[in-house]
Amino acid sequence: RSMDAVSPSAGIVVAASDAMELFGSLGRSFETPTTTELANQPTGSGGFNPDLEPQVGVTLEAGARANVAQRVAGELSVFRTTLEDGLVPFEVASDPGRTYYRNAARSKHTGFEASVDARLHPSLSLRVAYTRVNARYEAYETDSEDFGGNRVPGLAPNRFDGVLTFDRGPGFIEVRGLWQDDVPVDDAASGASPSYFVADARLGLDGIAVGELRLAPFVGIANLLDETYNASVVPNAFGSRYFEPAPPRNYRFGLGVTWGS
Repeated sequence: RSMDAVSPSAGIVVAASDAMELFGSLGRSFETPTTTELANQPTGSGGFNPDLEPQVGVTLEAGARANVAQRVAGELSVFRTTLEDGLVPFEVASDPGRTYYRNAARSKHTGFEASVDARLHPSLSLRVAYTRVNARYEAYETDSEDFGGNRVPGLAPNRFDGVLTFDRGPGFIEVRGLWQDDVPVDDAASGASPSYFVADARLGLDGIAVGELRLAPFVGIANLLDETYNASVVPNAFGSRYFEPAPPRNYRFGLGVTWGS
């Protein structure tokens, strides 16, 4: 099979002032199925899937970036992506565990992203980010069902992420919190993975000199509050096997070593 497309893109940045710039872009994307995606056919027949087409998208984005007194930086962007023949994974009863693909005729993703980076103190910094995505199928039918108007599985409509870092002298402490909205698990909108909040922490030392070596040991604690949640989902898995649970509280240790100057 031969697949080709022209995918132009253009962008512009305007300095509205010394502290603010405006930006915008328009682009077309083209994603071909991998050979694995093409080879897996629900019918079990050999050869490439003759019905699976490339995914084509058009994305429009606009936004602004600003700095306030060199202590606070913020960015806001809005976007809209329209996908034609979107590549959608699914499983079948006769071969559970193997992923097949088909095309969704048309879907639309709209939303915005906002982030703020602030230096609260010479030793204390904060970064927060929020993402809102409304992803829905506009036209998508199979032989037996019509999924038009349903949410696209695997995508959380709301996501909030924050990182607080304290660094002083050779040491640092970093705490991260992530809240994610419920995630739809299948095209039919029959269920969702519940929303969750998870916190991580990391602390360490940087620049300890030992002869010609500089050592940077650290320890990290993931899932600090020992929450039970799903780290990800498998969209359209057969037998409701959508959920991939995250591990409980866990630890990791590391050491960075630099030799010489």
